[in-house]
Amino acid sequence: MEILCSELGATIARDYEGSSLDALRQMVIMQMGLTFLPSLYMYSEIHQPQGLVVRDIEDLNLHRTHVLAWRQNSPNRGFYRQLAELIRSLVKTNLAEAKLSF
Repeated sequence: MEILCSELGATIARDYEGSSLDALRQMVIMQMGLTFLPSLYMYSEIHQPQGLVVRDIEDLNLHRTHVLAWRQNSPNRGFYRQLAELIRSLVKTNLAEAKLSF
């Protein structure tokens, strides 16, 4: 994040770091600065963004990877594969409007 902030001309205020997305959102509402929030968080948690101005950063493709992992010899590996497919299906169906990719 430091490199990104540097590229955008922003500085990180270490005195005011948040430990959760909700804490960061509240700090922005209290006018303590600005933050980067994942689009999935914005899509699922921010239904009435009172006190917030939300903007995409043009020409900047930020992403985060989520992984479901298990041991190769796990006795539940069949279940985990089914779970992975179910998660993919639910995300594609229910979060199509969020900017997600696989």
